Amino acid sequence: MSSLYHQTSHLIQSTYTTLHRTFLTGIQVIRHNSRPFLLLQTGYWSLALIGVALTYKYPRLQQKSLDSANRDLESYKIGRIVVSAYENGRVLEASAWTLGVNLLVGAMGCITLPSMVLPFSGIVMMGIRAISWGMIFSPVAGKPDALTVPHLITMLLEGQGYILAGLGDRILARGIINQLGLWWVGKGEGEVRLDEETQEKKKSWISWPGYREGLKDVLALYGPITAVLAIAALWEAYEVIHLKDGFYGV
Repeated sequence: MSSLYHQTSHLIQSTYTTLHRTFLTGIQVIRHNSRPFLLLQTGYWSLALIGVALTYKYPRLQQKSLDSANRDLESYKIGRIVVSAYENGRVLEASAWTLGVNLLVGAMGCITLPSMVLPFSGIVMMGIRAISWGMIFSPVAGKPDALTVPHLITMLLEGQGYILAGLGDRILARGIINQLGLWWVGKGEGEVRLDEETQEKKKSWISWPGYREGLKDVLALYGPITAVLAIAALWEAYEVIHLKDGFYGV
């Protein structure tokens, strides 16, 4: 029994140490890329405001966006499970499922994985999400629950997770494309390779060592991404279940 206790204690301690180290490494990555991080912040929320502005001009866009989101939830078993958790008031279960969906689908599936194949595609997906959120949660479409203050907090928190995932796309792209010398990528020396036919050294447009280093930073960012999305999921589950009418609702 004592041996089992010590093994379990060691496992918990080592897991905590690894997670803590990953989180701190992710914070360092953000600090080293503070300028593009701020640019992505500006771009994300500007696009969200564009989504809001679109509902001023075309109010029906909000209902169409809501209907599309609801259809997506109902078409998958996981979506129906998430809806059931919210409808039955199970805050912890709802937050756990929300975290899983936002992390694996929203951040990793829609932003990080595309960026591993096509540079900057993840940032494009991030921008599309920002516009769609602006349309869905716009307060101008005549619906009393269009945008409550509690859900605005959810938007701000979840948005940070997706912006950080977009930052990972930018870091990975800079590691891959180092020959263009563009201001938004950064100029590098490139990867030198030996041409098999001419036996001459040539520079490659793609730096695989840079790709690997960029991927390490992307993985480190998932420490802060997971943390902020976990907080967002807990708050979202609580506010959707218990604050349906907002802070001042009755």
